[in-house]
Amino acid sequence: MSIDPNDTTRPDDEDEVLVASFAAELADLTDADQAIAAMRAPRVPSGGRAEDWVKPQIERVTTWREALQRWSPAAAGTAVFLILLLTPVPLTGPLTVYALGWAAFGWWLSLGRPGPRLTGEHLRYWITRLAQRRAVMEHHRTNNRPTSK
Repeated sequence: MSIDPNDTTRPDDEDEVLVASFAAELADLTDADQAIAAMRAPRVPSGGRAEDWVKPQIERVTTWREALQRWSPAAAGTAVFLILLLTPVPLTGPLTVYALGWAAFGWWLSLGRPGPRLTGEHLRYWITRLAQRRAVMEHHRTNNRPTSK
């Protein structure tokens, strides 16, 4: 026997032992297709009742994990912006822009890193929606005054 790890030769007696161990099962088979068909299907273990209870819990954890992974950049960016607004740090113009950049980058990541066109569509949609809401509120503010006689 060689100690060389690249030596793939095996002694003849090992081959004979291997063939002899399967000879009884394969004695009446003459074709390779018959031998493959005669192989048993693999046994797949079942978790039983424990699996029925644990599997939905694992699926729920997976969805929570995915939700946290998806929205954590937006939450972190918004938290950085809010912390800078609420702390007694003097809020200069560049620091405000930097904090807004962090928040915008977090939201951009959470939206799945859309391209420039899709980002523009998102921005246009939300700006339009905010403008419509502002117009409705302004209309209510100016038209709900009681009339004097």
